[in-house]
Amino acid sequence: MEAPGHESVIDQVKEVLSRPVDESQPYKHWYDASDLLQTELDKLRGPGALRDGTSDPEGVAWLMAQQGLCLLETDLRHQGEACILAALPRLELRAEGAGLPGFSPSQSTHHEQQPQSAPTEHLEVSGVGHKAIAVLQRCYNALGALWSERGELESALMWLNKAERLYHGQRKRVLQQKGENKDSLPSPPGSGAEGAGQADPAYAGDVLEAGYTLTVFSLAQVHAHAGSKEQSALYCAATLQRQLASGEVQLSEWVQNCLQLSAYYVNASAFAIGQYLLDAVQRIAQVEAEKKRQALDASDGQATGGEAWTRVLDEDVAANVHLAWGKLYLYRLVASLAYMQQSGSQKPSLPYPSPEHFPDLLRFPSLSHLLPSPEELPWGVSALATTFEAARDLFNAAIPRFNAALEYYKLDGWVTEYVTTQLEVSNLYRVLAAFEQDPKRCAAMHKLRASRLAHLVGALNPQHYLGLSRSIDLETANAWRDHVDALTDKLDSKAPNKSSKAIAEGARAATHSYTRFLNSFRKEDAGQMPDRIDADNEHFFLMAAFNLGRVLHRSALRVDQHTSESDLDIMVQAYKHLHWIADYVRRHKIEKMKQEASMAEQLASLIAEKIDLSKKVASMPKK
Repeated sequence: MEAPGHESVIDQVKEVLSRPVDESQPYKHWYDASDLLQTELDKLRGPGALRDGTSDPEGVAWLMAQQGLCLLETDLRHQGEACILAALPRLELRAEGAGLPGFSPSQSTHHEQQPQSAPTEHLEVSGVGHKAIAVLQRCYNALGALWSERGELESALMWLNKAERLYHGQRKRVLQQKGENKDSLPSPPGSGAEGAGQADPAYAGDVLEAGYTLTVFSLAQVHAHAGSKEQSALYCAATLQRQLASGEVQLSEWVQNCLQLSAYYVNASAFAIGQYLLDAVQRIAQVEAEKKRQALDASDGQATGGEAWTRVLDEDVAANVHLAWGKLYLYRLVASLAYMQQSGSQKPSLPYPSPEHFPDLLRFPSLSHLLPSPEELPWGVSALATTFEAARDLFNAAIPRFNAALEYYKLDGWVTEYVTTQLEVSNLYRVLAAFEQDPKRCAAMHKLRASRLAHLVGALNPQHYLGLSRSIDLETANAWRDHVDALTDKLDSKAPNKSSKAIAEGARAATHSYTRFLNSFRKEDAGQMPDRIDADNEHFFLMAAFNLGRVLHRSALRVDQHTSESDLDIMVQAYKHLHWIADYVRRHKIEKMKQEASMAEQLASLIAEKIDLSKKVASMPKK
């Protein structure tokens, strides 16, 4: 199975594949390698080999598999797949005959095997060749990747599950041959296994272990595409741990993958796990920065402390680390508000409420001495702010992180990232304001929130960034609406005119932004609203329309000889929107909006009266 007698051609193939790639002929080295293997196959299949009794069916299968793996890297994927499928029966028969525990190539359904951490021993033993098993593993991995790219996730899982069973079968066989307990494998997630993820120096050069890391990585991706988020997260964790244990880490790539895993847990409100992963990211970067500092002997004058860890990461990855920390604090603040607004049995429950729920696959042994113990992390409701002071601490922790990310993600060149981050900052102000008891300070926060977005209003071309433009207008409008609500909650009795003026100014700003948002849905050719707003935007559109009416109703727009044409135009547009929206709700029978539709008609009538009055006042002779 190790293809004895074919070492020469294998050496030639390795030499060909090690050559620099010709960018004008990117597949040439793969074609050349395939041709070398085909020549060797022709020898084994030729009349001379059959006549002399020197045919080698196992060698044929091994060479065909290698040829198929080469062709899968080219535009001849169907031929590569055919070669591998033709070789598999002989390869699988030999592996099954070796008695690998738990391995049966005919078993193709999904199983409950959990991802394993990195091994603690080398697997090279006698019997069925380790390299031969690795070739079969490579075939399974390649077919899994091929079917995943085709979008056939069930087929992809079938091949990857075979690769996983093959690995576990060979691994268990190794331990049995060594006379060790057959159950002494690294345990599945949640078992509390000691030392999971550690590896001896032999691990780094073990082809089967490297192949299994690829299997686990591929399973993480396929489960993510299939919507199995929890399973995907576990396989992603196993991949990260195995990469660390191997000592072969591409730092920025590892960090980016760890950030994505952290985001999964943060989005699920598992804040302790998300924070642990972010700590791991920063610690591994700091370790690498210290290594570089020692190598340079700190003689070049570069920073060696503080933010020196950012220097060892790609710039975008370092910015993403700051973003991830900012979002962790923001989402804790959002969850805190949701928890505060509920009472009794209605209070939302949080997943992973205690350290006992910490997945063992996330215990990175090589970093354990640098990371906080799980018991030190904020589990469950302990991660939530229950007072304004605690909420402010989260806010103050988040703001510098978002600002640091914006040092890299500039509007010029990173439009989506820049705008999205500014919207996150606006959300940060919004949530903190909900903890503030003083209406004036609350109003000031919402005004700051709007000011962070002011330079973006009208700055983007809606033909290229329609969604972002709408988000900016809607968030700006909501910020000014909340500002008006806070001012209205407690009018300053000592200076009523000043308070009323501030409310009117905020209402006009909100009206302007809501109108911009609503007008973005008009048809370009006729300037008319569509018969129905698309499902993804309908709720936001309706709420914006009703909020427009609400801010107009609560404002004190001037109706005198000083009423400006622009104010009058806004009032006319608002009147039309409110009538249109009431008719829209009735026409499409949107039951949930019936009450709002009735209020919209009443407000439209009130605005119509204001418009008529302003016109009469404007026509009066000036004194």
